[in-house]
Amino acid sequence: MKQVLLIGFMGAGKSTVGKMLAKQLQVDFVDSDEVIVEKAGMTIAEFFEKNGEAAFRQLETDTLKELASKPGIIATGGGIVTGEGNREALKQVHNVVFLKADPLVSLDRIMNDEHVIRPLVLEKSSDEIVELFTGRLKLYEECADWVVDTSVLSPQEVCDSILNQIVIKNS
Repeated sequence: MKQVLLIGFMGAGKSTVGKMLAKQLQVDFVDSDEVIVEKAGMTIAEFFEKNGEAAFRQLETDTLKELASKPGIIATGGGIVTGEGNREALKQVHNVVFLKADPLVSLDRIMNDEHVIRPLVLEKSSDEIVELFTGRLKLYEECADWVVDTSVLSPQEVCDSILNQIVIKNS
């Protein structure tokens, strides 16, 4: 296993599961959003406000290209699949896991996350968030080697499911 890339909507558990998975496999964990914050020198919300979504998506693409060749566990931003170039890059990577959560479960997690402010959530209603998820669903599925539904599983159960798939896939 060179790497595992975690994709999925906001609140699906990419960062939480990614950290656990990296610890269990004793490999590095990288959150692409954290890399973007470091590169930008500001929070994602600030970057969105100052530069707009298009500039953010370009920075996200550049970051994906940089991280796609690095070993370890990589958690991507929820909108990574919106760029065609990003989808093509993801398809070149093995072990892309779509962490899928019911959009209402994701929304509940997002609203209760005190540490991360997601700009798109601040601008949209619950119905618009569900619509955004629905619009991305096929894109996530297109890029994924496998899917783990995180709606009712604990982070450890999700981690165990991924570990089992890695063993099966790489044996």
